Amino acid sequence: MKKLAALIIVFYSFIIPASQAQERADDNMHKLSVSGTAEIKVPADQASFSFSVLGFGETLRQAVGNANKKISDISQKLFRIGLKEKDLNTSSFYSGENKGGKAFLSSSKDFKAYMNVIVTLDKLDLLSEAILTLSECEVEELSNINFQIKDYAQLKQKARAQALDNAMNKAKLLADQAGIKLKKIVYLSENTPAPYYPKSGGVFNTVSYLQSNADYSSSEAGHFYEKAIPVVEEVSVIYEVE
Repeated sequence: MKKLAALIIVFYSFIIPASQAQERADDNMHKLSVSGTAEIKVPADQASFSFSVLGFGETLRQAVGNANKKISDISQKLFRIGLKEKDLNTSSFYSGENKGGKAFLSSSKDFKAYMNVIVTLDKLDLLSEAILTLSECEVEELSNINFQIKDYAQLKQKARAQALDNAMNKAKLLADQAGIKLKKIVYLSENTPAPYYPKSGGVFNTVSYLQSNADYSSSEAGHFYEKAIPVVEEVSVIYEVE
């Protein structure tokens, strides 16, 4: 009797999944699934980069004051070429004892302060001059030059609408070719493409510096050029058909 009960349980366990699979197959027979993609390429309208300075002193106060003075002097030079105060933002700061970097017979470097500043430009024609100006200043690092789009969210909405239109047009074309009739949309999903740029307020695109062998100290120096930045959206649509 126990063996018979065991056989019934095993048989039942095979029947249930097969039945569910058949129901899903029947359900899919009356649906049409399509996807649509849209890509909008636009030129960047904003650029950003960063620079950092180090300040030293006999005390922590002196080290911080030295770093602040360097930032102030550099800022004034950038303001003279057309940048505004709103374009500069301190992104990181640390200070403390200058371990391993103290002078042997002097205490002028007992403490140090590090400051990093991000520069954001709405006027791309100022980018090259800003970089060249900073290259003549007392900076530790000058890096991370990127381009971005200010109205990225609006462009995403536009690309999403185009992707949906593409998906719906594709569904109509397939339905006409297959001789079936579309009824209503029963499923709609936005498919996030693989991350193309960092997730921040806009889209970033690392820049290339042309004329890599040029003498940038001359007026004939090359310029930074942004690439077209793609805004990509993809959607999936499932129609009920008859």
